[in-house]
Amino acid sequence: MNEKTKNSSFSEYFGRILKQYRELQNVNSQHNAYRIIEINESKKSGRVELTIQVVGKSCVFKAKPEKIAADDKLLENFSKQDVRTITYFATQEIQKPKYKILVKEFCSAFNKMIFSVKKRDSEKVTQITAEKLSQNKDLLKELSPEEAHLIGYTVANEKTQDDAQQREQLHDQEIPKQKIIKQEHSTTLGKTIYTLEEKTTKKRVQKTAQEISKDKRAIKGLKQDDAHKIGYASAHEHNPQKPEQED
Repeated sequence: MNEKTKNSSFSEYFGRILKQYRELQNVNSQHNAYRIIEINESKKSGRVELTIQVVGKSCVFKAKPEKIAADDKLLENFSKQDVRTITYFATQEIQKPKYKILVKEFCSAFNKMIFSVKKRDSEKVTQITAEKLSQNKDLLKELSPEEAHLIGYTVANEKTQDDAQQREQLHDQEIPKQKIIKQEHSTTLGKTIYTLEEKTTKKRVQKTAQEISKDKRAIKGLKQDDAHKIGYASAHEHNPQKPEQED
């Protein structure tokens, strides 16, 4: 084979390769009917929205990456690079929490924290206590780990406070109810001696107003009128000049 024949064969071979490559490029360009021209993230919701252009035309439309990723036929019409972009943002979007705590505030009526919870892509805000939120497992797992931790911490704190209040109430219930049945002035002490009687046991004790005032359980067991009388007398005994003796 002479030199001229070799060059001709090489040219034909290279021409066939080039032709196949161009045909492949044409096929690929036909498949890429759409392309991403802009990526926007909402400052308010944090959601990503893609601006898509129809290749070769001025027609554009907006779509969420997870919506495109869920449609196999639509996804086939993008380039490999765009498919990776769509898949990335779709995965990020799916992994984001569906609910968010907007604000928490203390409610004195319930003696508990109230959380305002909002679902993404919705304007509806739900107000709920930490205890009820923790019982709603479907809602709890759609919060961020940090917010789920906050709910658990709040529930534990409120339970501790509730337990302490219950113990205090039980303690108050155990305080014997008393009443003043007699009072007389002691010339020896220069003070009034009060005789207290327990309602259930009828047990009696004699104490000065100051001695009774120092006994918180005794004060809690008195009626308001008797407790007021002891308070007034205790102050008078501590400082006889003021106030004057109660009528």
